[in-house]
This record gives sequence, structure tokens and C-alpha cells, in this order.
Amino acid sequence: FLTQEGGGFTAEQTCGILGNFYIESGAQITGDLDTVAASAPPERSFGIAQWNSAESAGNRYGNLVQFASKRNLRWQSLYAQLLFTVKELNDMKEYYRYNELKRAKTPEEACLIFEDRFENPKLKKQQKRIDAANQIFRKMTS
Repeated sequence: FLTQEGGGFTAEQTCGILGNFYIESGAQITGDLDTVAASAPPERSFGIAQWNSAESAGNRYGNLVQFASKRNLRWQSLYAQLLFTVKELNDMKEYYRYNELKRAKTPEEACLIFEDRFENPKLKKQQKRIDAANQIFRKMTS
């Protein structure tokens, strides 16, 4: 999806994004992304990107639900969440460092750019995200 319909990302860029999604959703690299992953209260974040429901975080989860509903999709579907990811990236290109992401040459570089603003975890430059991105890339290109 991300290499074609979802914006023409390269394999390296796609793997950088997916590495983040696998860690965010708590999925195993050998399995599917967990589209219904939920964080424990009080954070209340959901889906593959752990979209936060707090108003102070922009109610990204509420925006995901509304986006999916307008398209007759379930927010829990992988397709809806990937479409919403692309929408968010395009709506806030500068903030999410979209142009830098599109210029990334390695899974690691793409992973760190996507992690920095789109995911925005408390701990930055997480090796587990980079490892996931590289592992997915090896599988994708072998």
C-alpha cells in the first residue's frame, strides 16, 4: 500500500514507517500489525500508530474514527489506518517532515524521521524501531 496507492514511498521508506507501526502496536515482526492495539489509561491511544485521544494531543484518534466513518470504513481496519496515515502526512507535511521522509535512503533514516514527529515517543532514536525496520526490509527484499 505505502509503495503504491499510499504515496509512492520507496521500500526503504515504507520499512521505516512499518518498523514504527510494529513497535507502536506491540505486534510481532512475523505477524500482522495490531490494528486494535490500545494503550493503558490514562494515555488512551489506539491502532497501529497509537493515535492519542487526548485533546492536548489533537485528538488524533477521534480524527481517525471520523475519517474512517466518512469513508464507510471501520477505523479498526488496516486500510483505514494506512489511508489516515497518508492523510496526516500530507495535511501536515512540514511538521511531519514529509519531504525529508521522501528523501530517506535507508530504513533506519526513514524510521528515525517518522518516529521523531509522527509517532513522537518519549524516548527517541529507539533501537528496537530501527531493528524492526531493517528486519522488515530484509524480508521484503530477499
